[in-house]
Amino acid sequence: MIDLGPATQDEMVLAFLKAELKSPRFSGEYQIDQRGLIDSADLQSSSQNQARLEALQRVKGALVLRDATWRRVALEKGDLTRLKYLNHPDWIELSGGTRLVSDGAKNVNSKKVSNINAHVLAIAHAVKTGARHPELIAVVGEEEKGADMILTEGHARATAYVLAGWPGQIVCILGTSRSTHGWDASYGQRASQGTPPA
Repeated sequence: MIDLGPATQDEMVLAFLKAELKSPRFSGEYQIDQRGLIDSADLQSSSQNQARLEALQRVKGALVLRDATWRRVALEKGDLTRLKYLNHPDWIELSGGTRLVSDGAKNVNSKKVSNINAHVLAIAHAVKTGARHPELIAVVGEEEKGADMILTEGHARATAYVLAGWPGQIVCILGTSRSTHGWDASYGQRASQGTPPA
């Protein structure tokens, strides 16, 4: 993993919304002024930042870790052993119970899960042809060297990157927090009752 420098919660929220609004599976869940708050985003505007945060929380619940420290990192192939899906039934099934993104990629052609497989394969094909995709977003427990990085946004993209041979360094906004474990469990329970994570 290569540290690319600090990021803010506001940057994370904007990146999350950009990815969700680009997705045909999730864009319909948001009622937001995409032109004003996303396409012409002003991260110096406290009112815009609050509006984006509220839009994300309306759809994803209590997602934001208030005590998190965010930074941008470039994930390398060796980081795959630490990269896990959220605690959601569909991704648990695809990974054979491990929640490892690498296992999900191994199973994508053999385990049919909801509408995930075709979506992952389409992204993998696009990646191989040079398409660029939004940053991944993940969290990790504070001061836990080598601890699991839990994806919060980008499940399908991360799986597709593995299928495409992990092309280069993949940028991720990574949050570090003492409350990662409790947050992961509670969000996983909420997510399991609705749409699977991206």
